[in-house]
Amino acid sequence: MKASVQHSHTSNSKKTQQALLRAAENARRLAEQTGTPFITRSVAPAEISENKPGQPSTTTTQH
Repeated sequence: MKASVQHSHTSNSKKTQQALLRAAENARRLAEQTGTPFITRSVAPAEISENKPGQPSTTTTQH
């Protein structure tokens, strides 16, 4: 029996969101390892994390 369109859409959306969260975490980890600035975006002002190997990251907020 086929899944309903609504159930299929909800299931795919959930899997997509989980995949995006995994990819973002992997990107953050890689940026930290290589000392590359990592920029996040949300409803709040953008934040830039200055990652330096062996040091805690610092965050700058841009408006």
